[in-house]
Amino acid sequence: MTAHVVESYDRQFPTFQINSYPWWARAYKALCFLPKAFRAIEGRKLAPEFSFHLFNTQATLIGISHGDIRYPAAAGELTRLEPLIVQLEDKRFFSHVGVDLLGIARATVVNLRFMRISQGGSTITQQLVRNTLLVSERSVLRKLLEAVLAIKVERHFTKQEILNLYCNHVYLGNGIRGFPAAAKIIFRRKLSSLSDFQICGLLALLRTPERTFPKKYSPEFTKRQHKVSKFLNIPPGESDRFTANPNPIRIADYRSPRLTCVVKAELNRLVGSIPRDVRRIGLTLNSTVHSCLNETLCEVSKRPEITSIAGIVLSTATADVLAEGSWRSGVDTPFSPSYFGSLQPGSTFKTFALLSALQQGVPLTQSLLSAPFESVCYQGLNNRPWRVRNYANSYRGSLSLIEAFKCSDNTAFARLAEILDAQQMYQVYKAFGLNRGVRSSPAIVLGGHRNGINLLTLASAYRAIARGGAYRCPRIVRYLEFSDGSHHFLPRADENQIVQEAKPLWDLQGALASAGSFLGSVPIAGKTGTTSTGSLFVGYNDQIASAIWVGYKGAMPEGDPKAINATTTFERFMNRLLGHRADLLSI
Repeated sequence: MTAHVVESYDRQFPTFQINSYPWWARAYKALCFLPKAFRAIEGRKLAPEFSFHLFNTQATLIGISHGDIRYPAAAGELTRLEPLIVQLEDKRFFSHVGVDLLGIARATVVNLRFMRISQGGSTITQQLVRNTLLVSERSVLRKLLEAVLAIKVERHFTKQEILNLYCNHVYLGNGIRGFPAAAKIIFRRKLSSLSDFQICGLLALLRTPERTFPKKYSPEFTKRQHKVSKFLNIPPGESDRFTANPNPIRIADYRSPRLTCVVKAELNRLVGSIPRDVRRIGLTLNSTVHSCLNETLCEVSKRPEITSIAGIVLSTATADVLAEGSWRSGVDTPFSPSYFGSLQPGSTFKTFALLSALQQGVPLTQSLLSAPFESVCYQGLNNRPWRVRNYANSYRGSLSLIEAFKCSDNTAFARLAEILDAQQMYQVYKAFGLNRGVRSSPAIVLGGHRNGINLLTLASAYRAIARGGAYRCPRIVRYLEFSDGSHHFLPRADENQIVQEAKPLWDLQGALASAGSFLGSVPIAGKTGTTSTGSLFVGYNDQIASAIWVGYKGAMPEGDPKAINATTTFERFMNRLLGHRADLLSI
């Protein structure tokens, strides 16, 4: 793996876009952009990343990395293509220095003759610069930048390297870049297995890729294909009658922006960046669990009172991510609250206050008062007294600690916070990884979190409880497959014992089991959390640990029994899983 990591590079390179700025602003922006572009060229970081495919544990393709689709050419795959491109696009490619003055003069004469821009005069090097560093907007400033950068590229790359980069990254319509990708998407075959006439079809996309792409304009594609084949003197063969017709794949169905961001974040954490030659990434996602979760989230997200919904499922035994989803109005969203969200945890944080109380010798029978609360020890925001009330202003008088936990009584837990050692309580949250952005304050008991928290962190903390206080960093990436066919398997993180005393943890597990009870006819230990605009449920059993969040459109009426929440969503998810018990035995 080390060799691949060394070869990896920063995939974020500069891209200059010219919008509707005044001329002086465009000029200033161009001057600021040039040094960045020069550094990218000098560092030989001109090529963007190639696409990689995502597979689940059943070896089923579940997504393609987000962005334009591009695949690298195999060794010798461009041999037939390159001379045709030079003949069609830039006959003096091997003699000019990046800019072809004769070509520009010829294009100018033709454009003046027809009184429209019918030829551009751009060299292959200029087109490469446009496809990697610039945008296709027609303007004098862009053409000047294109020429300057093309000359710079010619000084740092050989002609063969430029031609290779061009073949791999030129835009060919419908979000496809490069001839290898176009061959696989349009003809569903490798570039090396295409006939010469089919290659003419791909070359036909160079001038007007969107207008000619065969997805909607097959007659235009065929017309342009024959025109190019005639120009290159490549007539269609006998077999082309049956094989030359395009049959493009609908790639929009496979793009996975959310999973791509999740995978990149994990690989950046583990190996520093995504290796440049990775082609396939195997994920820990289980097809059964993943489909059940996303079907449930999609269904609930269509309800009029729901603005968005998200969930994540971990394996209790291994901490592998089995499912992850985020939906809004029945549409899969590109953002993952499970990994990047900042959600208020609410009462799900009471679990760890209860554990701290048990560790400090407070029994489950400890009597607490459920009534409006104003602290005499702590201050809230703006140096005002810390006041706490219950959800829907419902109070129960005197009740035990275990009863207060089951009914998630805020005022009882606020009073608990006053009798606990604040620093010891904070250390419990820290041990479970819940302390980021949290001060050592009694408000932590009620889920007071300055920056919010993501679902993965919550699910991981509850999984550690299920594992007897043993915490393991979750993972979603199982292996990487590289262009040479080699594999690198990412090991699971070590499991660390973060809770040493067994008795407090057993009592906590019993309290969570009684609070979670039966959901979807399956025994689940867990805890709810409620905020003014959302609902949380975090739970576990011997097989899975899961966190689900439901966001509402505005504040929901407190105590509304008809409102769907994270708990009822989790119940629907578990009911779907009941028909797949055999698939879950291997988790």
